[in-house]
Amino acid sequence: MSGPVQTPLKVTESDGSPSGRPITEVVVSNGDLSISGVVATVDTTGATTSPATPADAIQFNSDPAGTFTASSDLTYTDTPHAGTDTLISANGAYLGNLFVGQNGEGTGNQQIESSEDAGIITISPRTTGEVYIQNDNAAGDLTDFDGRLSIIHGSTSGNAATLRLRNLGLDNYAQFYMGNNDLTISVIDTAAANAGIDIQTDGTGVVSIKNDETNGDSELVVFANGTGTPIVKLENGSMAVQTICEANKKFTIEGGAGGDTFVFDVSSATGGIQFPDSTIQTTAASGGGATFNPVLPPVVGSADRHRIALAAPYGGTALTVSATFADFQTCRGYPFIAPTSGDVTEIGIVVGTLTTSADCLVGIYSDNTGVPGSLMGFADIEMGATGSIYQTSISATVTLVAQTQYWFVVGGDDTITSGALTSLDDDYTCDIGLGWSPSGKRFCITHNASVTSLPATFVPTSIHATPRPLATLKIG
Repeated sequence: MSGPVQTPLKVTESDGSPSGRPITEVVVSNGDLSISGVVATVDTTGATTSPATPADAIQFNSDPAGTFTASSDLTYTDTPHAGTDTLISANGAYLGNLFVGQNGEGTGNQQIESSEDAGIITISPRTTGEVYIQNDNAAGDLTDFDGRLSIIHGSTSGNAATLRLRNLGLDNYAQFYMGNNDLTISVIDTAAANAGIDIQTDGTGVVSIKNDETNGDSELVVFANGTGTPIVKLENGSMAVQTICEANKKFTIEGGAGGDTFVFDVSSATGGIQFPDSTIQTTAASGGGATFNPVLPPVVGSADRHRIALAAPYGGTALTVSATFADFQTCRGYPFIAPTSGDVTEIGIVVGTLTTSADCLVGIYSDNTGVPGSLMGFADIEMGATGSIYQTSISATVTLVAQTQYWFVVGGDDTITSGALTSLDDDYTCDIGLGWSPSGKRFCITHNASVTSLPATFVPTSIHATPRPLATLKIG
């Protein structure tokens, strides 16, 4: 023999398993084979390499297989953000069909979008959780930084953007719609009609509509749909008033739904005001009629009662006539000129024959172009005794303007069966200047119906010769 006998070749892993003997051939794949003497070494650890740049980049398998590379668009930082380490994708990332990343509108502008057409994105906090949109600075405070939520349409061609607040069933929602530079707020409810919008402040807060243009006008428009009626209501639990536009250039004020109405006609300079009793006033009035230039005596010394039945230009001097009280069932109006300005504090009459069938009502009326107009206030005077009787209780504040024409109107508060008022002798009394012929006497204008109260608006029907009852006023 030329040498010592060698044991058969044994091949095994470092831990002894698997192993085999005798082995006549060793094949090396994906590793390095080295032989030193009788020892053959197979190295499968691979060559030592350095990670790809840049620093902090996430390494990923590249081409050819087995090599690694990195990108500055996908990095890792151990600088805490909100208490955690951060994986940073510079351009964005897809999570299923949800893309999070840049929107291509400039540095710092990011977006979350669905990668599918008509896709829906839902952000849903658990139970009573909330979704916050907040802007903060490095210090964590919001003093100088605004938080904004913008709804932007994907086109610049004038299409509208919409923000909707929905319920879970999606059958009703509030909608903020921006189109053609106008914002529309609406409520849509497919389950029930006539859904409304409430604007409510906290505590004593105020709702304001402002224009930020320097010296610009602010305009509030209530726009009804089609031929509908624009209505503005002011109300609380116990009172209400509303304004309505029911006809072109006519403004209606109504005392709540179905209440009395005043209509202001601004279609022309002579449009006028229509009152609840359908009468129309077309000229401004201060309560009286045309002015009377001569100055009548004011209060002198202790003489403080103005004898409006006797004063110029309609009065007289003889006091011997009694006017039958029953004639005033159809109330009569007599003109007079206010001798001074002020509030009426007392009204007086002279009872010629007493009666308990009715009280005498003496009212002060404004002048409506030469005839009695609207009731300003009245006194209720009992006729249970004869002589001068005065009443200081007036139904409303009656303010007179000096040298202005008014009317005192006499009537009764019940069916009149007896009684008489001391009046001026018609032979010594000025006529009202209206009649059917050059002869005859006419001292008053009558209302259009028999009444047991003074009408709010006097409706002149005829002229009459009923003598002028004595009457006095305290003014001021």
